[in-house]
Amino acid sequence: MIDYLTEPDGGMGLEIDDILPPATLAQWMDEADLCDGRYYSAGFYRFDNSPESVINKILASCDGWLCEAGDGTLSLTVGVYREPINAPLTAKHILGWSINRGIAYEELVNQLDVTYTNPAAGYVADQIDSVRDEDLISRIGEVRAKPLDLSWVQDAWQANLLAERAMLRLNASGGTFVTDLYGLRYLGRRWIPVRFPDVAGLEDCVVEIQDRAKVDLLAGQVTFNWKLVDRDALAALGAATPALIRQDGTYYRRHDDTVLVRQN
Repeated sequence: MIDYLTEPDGGMGLEIDDILPPATLAQWMDEADLCDGRYYSAGFYRFDNSPESVINKILASCDGWLCEAGDGTLSLTVGVYREPINAPLTAKHILGWSINRGIAYEELVNQLDVTYTNPAAGYVADQIDSVRDEDLISRIGEVRAKPLDLSWVQDAWQANLLAERAMLRLNASGGTFVTDLYGLRYLGRRWIPVRFPDVAGLEDCVVEIQDRAKVDLLAGQVTFNWKLVDRDALAALGAATPALIRQDGTYYRRHDDTVLVRQN
């Protein structure tokens, strides 16, 4: 990711000191450490591919979240859940809110059909077993499938982990918060703790910010779009035992092609 952002020939040519000053670069390196054994990105792009397309491919390979922080630097958070350390957002600073409790029936998705790049088959597109929400399938009595393209992922174990994380997000409740300027402290934060007893389900929770916050300094407001986080489920996925990797980034495997994992 850093290479693409800063490479002048074929990349975006940004100055690393502008987007990643020392403290931010150190934070990115911490995120890279969390990727070891979990996430590995391998793909190619043409020089005429849009930066958005290339960055999204890289982020998809690690369930990454990239956003501008309040100081103008780039904040990166990979897909390993950690409890947020910020003070919670409370009613004192919430000026307005909306909530959608789940997804409309016709938009429900309970199966992800996952495609990745399989080196063992000559680096062609291949599929893993579909990731399914069996409880939801049972409740509505039918399969509602959606494709998940992970073409820059070259390992079935990694593709399955990413799909499990994506499934948790698909049908989660979501909404918006409009805050006063206190909300500026949450810019660049993927997960925000919320204590809002006025609304059922938001009494003591964590939300995941879905896109760039809208800041209106003249009005003194910050608007966030969010989805509710299943903390236990995400933490369980984050605790998935990392695979053992070689120096070239590939995974050690058994004879049956399953990935070796670290033993505690």
